[in-house]
Amino acid sequence: MKHISRNAAYMILRQFDSIVSPAEIYAWCWEHKKVELMVGMREYVWNRLEGRPFVAENPAKAVEASALTQDERLQTAIKQLIPQPSAKTVM
Repeated sequence: MKHISRNAAYMILRQFDSIVSPAEIYAWCWEHKKVELMVGMREYVWNRLEGRPFVAENPAKAVEASALTQDERLQTAIKQLIPQPSAKTVM
């Protein structure tokens, strides 16, 4: 779906809207206590009204954050550079 043209997306949205309106979806969410969906819909429409663009998170950013714990070479280097506490001898 991410590679469809704008015209194809418009036609798909017209088909969706012919089935049920956004107001009916919101009412269904209210009746079924789906507050998180209602808030999400309202926030999305409000952002469009205010002209705020949709900002997607970069998936590579999340991978970079966990690279420190997943890279064994880094973990080995850290163990070599940071002195480990020596065991106390009991007399």
